[in-house]
Amino acid sequence: MGLSGAALGPNLDNYHSAFGVLKYEDPVRLYLPNGLGGGDPLLTTASWVPPMFGSAGLIIGGLYVVLDDALVTTDDKRKPSWPKIWVTISAFTFQYWLSGYLFSSGVDDNSIMAVMTALAALGFCVFDNSLSGLVVSAATALGGPLIEFHCQCMRWEALRWETCPNCDGFGFYESYSSQVKCNCCKGSGQTICRTCFGETGIDPNDLDGVREFMKRRPD
Repeated sequence: MGLSGAALGPNLDNYHSAFGVLKYEDPVRLYLPNGLGGGDPLLTTASWVPPMFGSAGLIIGGLYVVLDDALVTTDDKRKPSWPKIWVTISAFTFQYWLSGYLFSSGVDDNSIMAVMTALAALGFCVFDNSLSGLVVSAATALGGPLIEFHCQCMRWEALRWETCPNCDGFGFYESYSSQVKCNCCKGSGQTICRTCFGETGIDPNDLDGVREFMKRRPD
């Protein structure tokens, strides 16, 4: 499961890179030889993606082994046929592609979440439909975002902050007798010091880049 996750993960992750869902500071790109593919990368990922997905595969696979024994999962659900396994992987891959496509098409986050949730529920009912699978799915749905949020917070906390020069630290400014949330600091009243932007790979004089980076700050 670990090797399978490490191999599949970067390919799934590549959809989000291709559609602009995410951007890596130090991406790893693979190209087809002799200029095939028009010079576009065949795969865009990061060095830590394979071990991350591999670890997830080990954890999820281990949970299934333990829970299948504890909850007495039937043999037909423990040992699905190879065609069913390939169809399941294909369906999961399609969800990755679709989420990226919807994002690049300008679909709002709530709608994307609704579509992905419906597909996840449908996939569970069709391909798994076991109590152990339900427990693992719930743990993944809860644990994944929490781990990612924690990692993001650790990264942001490592940077130094100063008063936002756009709103003078208020988090908003007055416009036509109404308060407008500052789009530079997301209403926090703080921004990263210019020296620290060198650690993020962003030009401190690139205001559009700074604003885009600040949008990713956890609330």
